[in-house]
Amino acid sequence: MTYAANIDNEGIESQYLAVFKPRRFADTTGWSLISGTKYSAGFDYGQGVILDVDGAEKDLATTAALSDGDWFFDENADTVYIDIGSDPASSDVVITYEMWFGTFDAHFNRNPLDSTTRDVYYEPMITRSPQISSTASDSLFGFLPTQSTQISMANVTHLFEKHIYDSSFYQADIDLYHYLGPLTTANIKQVYRGIVKSITYSQDNVIFNLLDRTNIFAEEYRNSTGVSFYSTTRFPLLDPQFDGRPIRTVRGVVDGYVPVNIDYAEASGLFSNRDYICISDETNLGSVSATVPASPVSTTIRTYVVSADGLRVGDSVWIDSSAGAGSDGFVNITGVNKTGSHYIDHAAIGVLAATGSVVKRSFVGALTLFKSGIVYDLQYGKQYTEYTDAVNKVAGFVLVDNFEATTTPSITSPLDPFDALYCRIYGQKNTVTLGGPSFGADSAETGNLTQGVVVLFELLKNLGLTEAEIDAAGFTALQGSITDEIGLAIPESSGNDFPTYKSLITSIMQTILGKIYIDDDLKWTVSITGPAGAVDKTIAEDEILDASIRYNFDYRDIVSDV
Repeated sequence: MTYAANIDNEGIESQYLAVFKPRRFADTTGWSLISGTKYSAGFDYGQGVILDVDGAEKDLATTAALSDGDWFFDENADTVYIDIGSDPASSDVVITYEMWFGTFDAHFNRNPLDSTTRDVYYEPMITRSPQISSTASDSLFGFLPTQSTQISMANVTHLFEKHIYDSSFYQADIDLYHYLGPLTTANIKQVYRGIVKSITYSQDNVIFNLLDRTNIFAEEYRNSTGVSFYSTTRFPLLDPQFDGRPIRTVRGVVDGYVPVNIDYAEASGLFSNRDYICISDETNLGSVSATVPASPVSTTIRTYVVSADGLRVGDSVWIDSSAGAGSDGFVNITGVNKTGSHYIDHAAIGVLAATGSVVKRSFVGALTLFKSGIVYDLQYGKQYTEYTDAVNKVAGFVLVDNFEATTTPSITSPLDPFDALYCRIYGQKNTVTLGGPSFGADSAETGNLTQGVVVLFELLKNLGLTEAEIDAAGFTALQGSITDEIGLAIPESSGNDFPTYKSLITSIMQTILGKIYIDDDLKWTVSITGPAGAVDKTIAEDEILDASIRYNFDYRDIVSDV
């Protein structure tokens, strides 16, 4: 028999298992040196499953013979082994561990759905069967209702005291399993994956109030690499108005983007106010390069390239001539052709691009300066170049010293911090993976990651969801069918705080007409609302009377999968 078959049997025995995953700081005085930088400490709270050191998760080894950066939990000896290259007593070591409970005592698999995992004891401390309820509200796009439940636990043995007081259950994961009949993997199903919202504690009873993992989307977005906020500690010459403000991230293409001055000087000068940060993450930038072929031969107003993918009208390009720097061109693209021989049109350059020349477009695709009531289009490679900082994980641009003398018309006074700069920013290229291989590809239009479904998948992983918690098949199918390209900055404006993941994902859902929810297998998946097709009405000849035709259109028919 299986769970699906047993569920129709009204008289069958019904029980629950629960796996709790709280976390706690390791005792800084409890580490014992084994050798080199390898340490151990006793840990009798439960099965250690995740270990973080100063916020970074370490790799779980299969034995106590560790490499640098590994850790291991010996469940037989209740001991944690760690090697982080230094004394762990000087770091914040957080251990996430498992606790096992049931409505009936049982020795069963640590993972109830995997018969290969070791047997553990499920303490019979759940005093009543959980009741899972859903909110009544819903919306066409965004999120399906939140589910909530309670788990009531007996505390007559005072088991929970050292866990409640010494560990953190705040937003700790709890997995709930329901089994029917004999306890076998075939007869059990995971029915809830939630997080702890609050705890009610008494001498004899502990009640855990849970929300499903939709609640994790209430967290604010944070950059996946590097720091998330500007500070004068990291950037000593930071524009004061941006101290403590978010370092923004871009996906797709965003125009009218405000860069952040990290070379701030209130008194203008030829060598100040030159360095600007645009985005977090200095790797996989959305810059593109295109090689000039031997044929067709370029002209001074048309440059042929092997591929014009990622080159767009309005982009500032540097035609880096194979004939030498004296033959370089610095222009804005006025036209792009991708049919047959690819080319870009632009204002006349002094020397046509020779074979092997390279057309370069920065991830700062265009830069506009407003100064003294005049608009200046600055040229990539001539008036500004790319800037990257591998330490702080940021990228932007540098204005060339004395660039003011090279603009048309020339600028008669040095740049000051109150002049306005605006950019066209291309976000990072696609590095998203699903199950190992790449998930999606860069846009032929922009040369970087723009596909809404892939951006959504990336956000879910950035939030901390594992691929096992996401409906991979559903996302793969949508990636092939929903090709909408989006552009967004996080946060939307330079003066805004980071949005919550929920508001950010809801914006994407509204754009691609999608809804995110937890499916029957407790995986995050997406459904798309789209046209259901035209409505037909057939009229017979004997129905056609002058001024007598009447038909009601129900506009609810224009969407499906609501």
